[in-house]
Amino acid sequence: MMGKLNLDGINLDFLSEDLREKPKNNEKYKVMIADDYDEIHTITKLMLKDFEFEGKGLEFIDTYTGEDTIKALEENPDTAVLFLDVVMEDNHSGLNVVEVLRGRLDNKMTRIVLRTGQPGQAPEETVIRDYDINDYRLKTEMTAKRLYTTLYSALRNYRDLYQINNHKNGLKKIIKTSANLFEHNSLNEFLTSILVQLSNFQKDSPEMIYIRDDVDREGGFVTIEKNKKSTIVAATGKFRNYIGKDIELVSDLKEVVNKIKYSDEIDEKIIFVDTGFIIKNNAKNSFNNYIYIEGNKDIYDFDLIRLFLTNYSVALDNYILNNTIVNTQKEIILTLGEVVENHFDETSGHVKRISEMMYNFSLFLNFSHSEAEMLKTASIMHDIGKIGIPDSILKKPGKLS
Repeated sequence: MMGKLNLDGINLDFLSEDLREKPKNNEKYKVMIADDYDEIHTITKLMLKDFEFEGKGLEFIDTYTGEDTIKALEENPDTAVLFLDVVMEDNHSGLNVVEVLRGRLDNKMTRIVLRTGQPGQAPEETVIRDYDINDYRLKTEMTAKRLYTTLYSALRNYRDLYQINNHKNGLKKIIKTSANLFEHNSLNEFLTSILVQLSNFQKDSPEMIYIRDDVDREGGFVTIEKNKKSTIVAATGKFRNYIGKDIELVSDLKEVVNKIKYSDEIDEKIIFVDTGFIIKNNAKNSFNNYIYIEGNKDIYDFDLIRLFLTNYSVALDNYILNNTIVNTQKEIILTLGEVVENHFDETSGHVKRISEMMYNFSLFLNFSHSEAEMLKTASIMHDIGKIGIPDSILKKPGKLS
């Protein structure tokens, strides 16, 4: 149905406006124009060539049939606004696009502005009632002011829907990551998991997709402060080589050290540096700890991170309390093992040797560090049954009856 469009009755009021050049933001909203007339594409883009919403310009996508429009929407799910003609290759092309977009593609975000030059083919009242569209316009209403008003309204709705959706996704992340905090038995595993979980809290921007290539190259680390000395106890990426070192003795981390020691933002949970950001945790236990994440801090959602830190602080305190209980239990087990060992001079060092062997065997068989520690502790008790056996039997020099 491509051809010359009758422009009679269409007010091109943008031609009389003083449109000045404005600096453009690199971020843009995608606007798709689906119409089988070239003139509609040309006029729409000419009217909106200087349009900006909250500092962002527009990126136009042109389609001329319903089939091409569906394909373009599949390839551009982040399309903000779709100006959709009702009649293209057939009388119901536009309405078919709406059904596919909202149904099969399950896209509830893209705002649909239905435009028609043949209102008899799609009566406004029927279309608004039966189809999930957001606005209905006659092409004869195509003035620059009306188009601006329509687009402003559509983009506001799109922005608000994305914020709501992002908050929902953010809460899902909080729930998921908070649950994962309690799955680790060793301090190293626990703190390393914090670094991994924090990488999940990136902005889910409707206009931009951030691709984190070579994440391991940047990474981060966690320090624990005891006796006024901060030691790196867990790390990812290039910082793994610093595990166990005093942070003040690592020359590459001078900026981070200075911010930790001399920052004016004492009460702030998050401190920004040129190379990333620092998270300060004042736990209820006897030490403070810091998390450093290297990279582009602009891609992180710090509202979600601050919410996550509340759970992190509680989890760390619970971990330390639990770790204290576990260490106490280990001391009891070790004491019992030593009681058995000290009762028999010929088995001196036997319990310790078995314990170390079990630990090394476990690691050799690819058990996790926490599982290896558990087996190491449990093996101490392998001779505990001797306590209940009389010496007359255990120490009998001859054969047993």
